[in-house]
Amino acid sequence: LVLAEPLRLLPKFQANSIHEAAYCGSAQCLRVLVEYAKRHNLDWKDLKDSTDRTALALAEDQRKRGKEGAVECCHLLRLEYGESATDLGTLDSSFAFEGILIIDVENQAMEKRRYKYPLPAECSWAHLGATCGKAMQEVWQHGEMGRIAVLLVSQHIYGADTD
Repeated sequence: LVLAEPLRLLPKFQANSIHEAAYCGSAQCLRVLVEYAKRHNLDWKDLKDSTDRTALALAEDQRKRGKEGAVECCHLLRLEYGESATDLGTLDSSFAFEGILIIDVENQAMEKRRYKYPLPAECSWAHLGATCGKAMQEVWQHGEMGRIAVLLVSQHIYGADTD
């Protein structure tokens, strides 16, 4: 997905990255794209794909099909469109709008593994450092040293911790 150009149309279905995330049930990605669009005043809600569906319509279709992550996508998009999401029930706590530290490791055999560590809404630099240390320890214990990518999603780090 192209975050720098989230409204750029992808060729096959003339859909943008927001549509794609909604279709795939990728709620965390969708949240980041929507936040980016809002921050940059991008008008995305009325855009439709080649099948004449908005991102919300795609997410609703996927929810009806039982696609993993679709309920979270519908919840997020309904709130963005100003619609009620009460009929969707309570979201799984793993989809709280808090931060997450994601560590992707690719070993020498080109096998990939993902580690996820939730972060509290109020996170200090010291806590982030401790969580990164724990993550690297776990990666090391699994013997999966190789290429490592670290992603911090939707997190505000407060304070000027120096330790």
